[in-house]
Amino acid sequence: MSVEIKGIALFNGEKFSGITLKDEEAKTLLLLSNKKNKYMTMTDKVKMNGKEYIVSYDVAKAKSKLKIKVRSNHQLEVKVPVSLKVSITEFTYGEVGSDDLIKKIENTINKNVQNKAEKVVEKLQKANCDFLEVGRELMAYHPDVWKELEWKKDYAQIDIKPDVTVEVIHRGIIN
Repeated sequence: MSVEIKGIALFNGEKFSGITLKDEEAKTLLLLSNKKNKYMTMTDKVKMNGKEYIVSYDVAKAKSKLKIKVRSNHQLEVKVPVSLKVSITEFTYGEVGSDDLIKKIENTINKNVQNKAEKVVEKLQKANCDFLEVGRELMAYHPDVWKELEWKKDYAQIDIKPDVTVEVIHRGIIN
């Protein structure tokens, strides 16, 4: 038996912010926060020859870790590198034989997940929801900066940048 996520409610402290993340956004948030479960299937659209095709893939491995950089006058830059290794399970175009086609699929998935990640971060900051635990990292590793922040107000202004890289490691059952 497995649990399927339909969405995530974002909280500001202990109050519901009124903002939710839907299916694919919820999965993207779990990837950003390094909380991917054993199984995660995602779907994207790939444009080829003027037509759209569907590619489904399992996220076999996912790794992410916050990297906080404190600039002068305590300006923060938070990078969230996310490395995904995916296995293609379905591609409506047909056989995935050539390396050029794999590269195109990789680039498309990379671009799509990057866009989703940026939108998720935007929603997190709009909701004032620190799901990625930036505040906890600051408290632990930059306590002098943390003490100077007015967190509830300053969180929304932090420069948080996801950086997604995708590698197709298996072509699944369609080889």
